Amino acid sequence: KGFHEKLLKFDKMYSGLASNPFGKNTYIEQVKGKVDEGQKIRIVFPEQIESVASSFVQGFFAEWIDRYGYGWIKDNIEIKARSKELEDKIYENIL
Repeated sequence: KGFHEKLLKFDKMYSGLASNPFGKNTYIEQVKGKVDEGQKIRIVFPEQIESVASSFVQGFFAEWIDRYGYGWIKDNIEIKARSKELEDKIYENIL
């Protein structure tokens, strides 16, 4: 079974993402209720995003962590970003 892919959208002026409330709002506005949590989910950060602070990541994933725990995120969420390094950093900031 494939991934349910969600491409995040940010204003063109953003190259970096930070702040826990911004992460939470991004999740609520762009992801919550718009993906099938019974499927694997691919979260795609647009090419323009060069850095993602841990505060943003923790805000973005807070609801899933509270509801399902870290193991579920590891097993069900794939992160796509402009580089493997950025993908790895986002994962590290979740856990």
